[in-house]
Amino acid sequence: MPFMLRLVPSVATISSETLNPLPSEIVLAVQWLFAPAYLYIWFYSLPPWSRRMSATISNTSKALTDSRRFIGVPIGILFFGSWLLGDANLIAFPTFYNGNYVYPPSHAVPQLKLIYESRVALVIYAWLGPLTEAAIIWMFSVLVLNAKTYLAQQRHDKITS
Repeated sequence: MPFMLRLVPSVATISSETLNPLPSEIVLAVQWLFAPAYLYIWFYSLPPWSRRMSATISNTSKALTDSRRFIGVPIGILFFGSWLLGDANLIAFPTFYNGNYVYPPSHAVPQLKLIYESRVALVIYAWLGPLTEAAIIWMFSVLVLNAKTYLAQQRHDKITS
């Protein structure tokens, strides 16, 4: 498990503050081992570059107003980009990977402070962290790879009206 402690900063950070550091460390580390599998599942089942995703983005963009469409893409790119930069420790953005989402405990929201006191809450958090990180990487990819399709609907709407 020392490899996981170096690879995933949140494992050591969070487990050091729990009532049982070693078991918490093991639970967190084991769950992070599944992150590559979650990424594979997201990208294999719904590849962001596929025609299906392009059609989904096109249909979704048709249902939105011009202002929502125009605001949604930059906000999405900023949020997901900030999240990924936070993962890389290039900016101070709290994520599940870097552990700053719940650390220090004094700055965590009350619902998330439970992970330091409850084994059940820690297990749920340990599972949700890698799953959410994989989903965010996938969503960022979908947004970036399909931004042109998403915004093209706005241009198409102006041309036809």
